[in-house]
Amino acid sequence: MKKLIFALVALIMCGFLTARADQVKVTMKGGTVISGELVELDALDHVTVVVAGVETIIPMSQVASVDRLGENEEYTTPTKKSKLGKKLISGEYEVTDNASYPDSFVVKVEGQEITMLLVRGGTFTMGFDGRHSWNMQTEPMHRVTLSSFYISRQLVNRGVANAMLDEKAPKRPNMIWRNTNWEKANEVAEGIAEDLRKPYRLPTEAEWEYAALQPELRGIYPRKMLEWCSDYLAEYDSAEQVNPKGPNNGRLHVLRSYTLGRNLWQRNFATVKNLFDIINVSEVSQALDEGGAIRLVLPASRVK
Repeated sequence: MKKLIFALVALIMCGFLTARADQVKVTMKGGTVISGELVELDALDHVTVVVAGVETIIPMSQVASVDRLGENEEYTTPTKKSKLGKKLISGEYEVTDNASYPDSFVVKVEGQEITMLLVRGGTFTMGFDGRHSWNMQTEPMHRVTLSSFYISRQLVNRGVANAMLDEKAPKRPNMIWRNTNWEKANEVAEGIAEDLRKPYRLPTEAEWEYAALQPELRGIYPRKMLEWCSDYLAEYDSAEQVNPKGPNNGRLHVLRSYTLGRNLWQRNFATVKNLFDIINVSEVSQALDEGGAIRLVLPASRVK
């Protein structure tokens, strides 16, 4: 009898966990949230969910994000082969959004002019191919689809950052602001958003990497510089994702750099315990001591 009860409990729990994993929250670009059972997710075309017994197909052009309900994880189950082929290649991408947006625009914050550059949405392979990633936390490679967004050409300077933090004006206000405290960096971004009355923010790690892959944007990344992302640091999920924002909590936030360590593929240096494969350890140490800089992002949907 006890074995039968245990078997029934196990069966119920198994069914519950399976059902839970299939429950997703689809957030529309207009802010509407739809919750239901996932039927199919094609990151380049549509997501299909069952809501109150009715199967609903939602075009991905209207979707901001797809999340596992209650787990704060980007839900993804690839249902079709990638248009770029079955094999995932680091850095390979395909632009899919051809909507009409201005190529750039300029905003002014506390005397600093910041040029926002368009990054057209698309799908790319995020992550590294596995070599040395035991200490880089860049495995596994996975497909990510992003909506179009703008990213700042300039990094926020000291004059702007100090003003947002209500700190006294610095002696060299035009120098790039860098700090080891992510909370302060995020506070600066939120202050700029409030001043400009638009949702400017730190880039997600996926947005940072996708922008850095664009040939026309490579010149905006300074040498020997770390940059803050909004995501908490965590291992990558192998599943296909749409506008991922990283885990809901954690201990460290992600720092990325285009020219330190293993260049574009390097993640948060604070987690790297073995630096023997880095060409110039002193450069890395100095970058860590000075902290991350701030690059701004704004969704293209908020630009008229």
